Amino acid sequence: MVVPMPWRAIVVVLVLMPIFSWFFWRIFPWLLVKLLQLVSVGSELLANMLLFGEYLLTKNLRKKGRQPPEYVYIFADFLRNIVSFLYLCSQELDKVRQKALKKRWLPRRIWLIITGIIILLTWYARPVFGETTVGKFIDNSVIFWYSFDSWVMTPQSKLSTLNSYSPTEFVKAYYSTINKRQYIASWNCLSPKFKTKKSSLPSGFISYVSWWEQQVERIEITKQPSVEEQNNNSAIVKVQLQYLLKNQQKLSEPESVRLWLVRDGKTKRWMISHSRVI
Repeated sequence: MVVPMPWRAIVVVLVLMPIFSWFFWRIFPWLLVKLLQLVSVGSELLANMLLFGEYLLTKNLRKKGRQPPEYVYIFADFLRNIVSFLYLCSQELDKVRQKALKKRWLPRRIWLIITGIIILLTWYARPVFGETTVGKFIDNSVIFWYSFDSWVMTPQSKLSTLNSYSPTEFVKAYYSTINKRQYIASWNCLSPKFKTKKSSLPSGFISYVSWWEQQVERIEITKQPSVEEQNNNSAIVKVQLQYLLKNQQKLSEPESVRLWLVRDGKTKRWMISHSRVI
């Protein structure tokens, strides 16, 4: 059984919080110290090689009793100072690591509770923000989450039929994509106008995915899509559907739906601009 949103996001975030906290307080300082130590050793080795090269170049001058140019000594001091500075930084960072080891790495319970409450409020209060910057930020965050969720939980199959020139093949691919829980791909099949239609999607992507993920188990195409009108940039397709609703666990009565399609100006893909139950 798939845990519905936003509860799935809460579970994953609460599991990841201790992992990231442990990494930040334990692994990250250790990695920084080791990296700086490695850089210090490498810089010392490089400095010694350069100084040895400088010694070989100025050896003949010294044999003749002449002093090497002043810039040679400046360069040597510069290299020594860099090596000393890196070693000093490494020692100070190691002290910071020792202090971090004494810190509590496990997040406090109150922060876990606050995080869960924030996710719930963000999800259910989305209509309040409308098309403001906050609302768009929430939408983008949810879309990012579903992209990550799909990548981890349900590997994407090829969706070439969504690029089909045929309006009927596109419609069949659209509903097939929803059945596969590939909501990002199906959401991108809607036109920008449809996505911002408040009567159908008051909370944008949240409303869209709440319906298809939490209410509908499966869609059945009971009558093959048929094209009623079509030109180069638009089409009207009629399709008959049945829904297997999760709260009823039985197929609904057949329902005819008319879809208005438009072509995207850049990708030339079909997109759904409007739908109506006949």
